[in-house]
Amino acid sequence: MADAATTAEPPARTPATTTTTPSSGAGCTRSTGHPSNGKHAYGGNWGYLAQRLTGYLVGPLCTIWQFTDGRKGFCWTWGLAVGRLAQRRVTQVAWMLLLLLSVGTSSILLQMRLGAVG
Repeated sequence: MADAATTAEPPARTPATTTTTPSSGAGCTRSTGHPSNGKHAYGGNWGYLAQRLTGYLVGPLCTIWQFTDGRKGFCWTWGLAVGRLAQRRVTQVAWMLLLLLSVGTSSILLQMRLGAVG
């Protein structure tokens, strides 16, 4: 005769439940995707703002610098700018291109972030 403990069916499994109430305690925050430096002057809020600003401005500006400096280097090394005067002119054109592209890109990114102005 079989033991009752070995023939019994396993207990029914209940699905995992999740609570819908927010957790309480320190460090629990809700992310809205907007900086709240005016309301709460926490270090994390300033870090969030700095991350957004550098992500929108510094990255593209570094890319533009790399692009314009590469054009200058190409002209110098491939013999398109031979001599001091030609290299000086290529350098000036590279700086003007850097300035033009930086202003245009910054304007576009700030309008995308802050909304159309004007």
